[in-house]
Amino acid sequence: SLRLLALACAGAGKTMTFFRKAALDWAEGKLWPDMEVVFALPMRHPDVHLASNMEQLLRLQRLGIQDPTERTEICTYISRILNRVCIVMDGLDEVDLGKCNQFVKDVITGDAMSGVNLIVTSRPSTQVLNLAASNPFDKRLEVLGFHQEDLERYLHNVLTAEDAKDVLSQIAASPQLASFMRIPLNAANTCMLYRSGVKTLPTTLPAIVNAILHQVIQQKEEKQGEAKSVGDRWEDIKPALRQPAMELAAFAFKTLVEKVTVFDESHFEDSNLSEEAKSLGLLT
Repeated sequence: SLRLLALACAGAGKTMTFFRKAALDWAEGKLWPDMEVVFALPMRHPDVHLASNMEQLLRLQRLGIQDPTERTEICTYISRILNRVCIVMDGLDEVDLGKCNQFVKDVITGDAMSGVNLIVTSRPSTQVLNLAASNPFDKRLEVLGFHQEDLERYLHNVLTAEDAKDVLSQIAASPQLASFMRIPLNAANTCMLYRSGVKTLPTTLPAIVNAILHQVIQQKEEKQGEAKSVGDRWEDIKPALRQPAMELAAFAFKTLVEKVTVFDESHFEDSNLSEEAKSLGLLT
């Protein structure tokens, strides 16, 4: 059986490219032809890391199997063919392993569903690296993001041929921008900026974050029917954004220290965030 840990930084393609695309390709018969069953499990979902048995994992696949007897029969069948079953757990770093149900931890370490094929994606984190050091995985890879050929193909898919050529020329002239664009999420945000009219692309992280914030506020005000472009008032608006933006930064740092990386509404109910911070347009 295969037990693989795939590490990548945020935005490098773990979820959209590796996790979701692999599941889709398997469903369409393009990948893993020897696998009869694939569980695609986002670890950020509480029902996943609190699952206590295989049947609960099966129910999370939303197959519409309502009959308990049928579910039991399917689980019995799966238990007989574990070498042809693949479990893909996405985002192990987004959950505290100490709060996972023992069954889930046993699946990861190989003490449950022995013989099953397991693929785990994660950002590098202390708990994941410590887990990897105990050798529950026999292979480990790192998702690096776009190679040059991938980036060129992506740009030609989302931009016109002329615009793609222009962006590639700017990338060639800036090692900082070239490194930044190797992360698919960064490439997507940069193309969004370019299409919005930012034809000379930022080349540093602070500059691109500032430009993205500008664009988010622009889109928010356009949705609210603001007639005047934010671009005409950006220098006037920036001071008013500083305090709510700092509130969000402090909130994010506090929750990061508490090892919370995925949020729901409950996290904001007891927070001290002002209404200005909540309505800034960065929280969705």
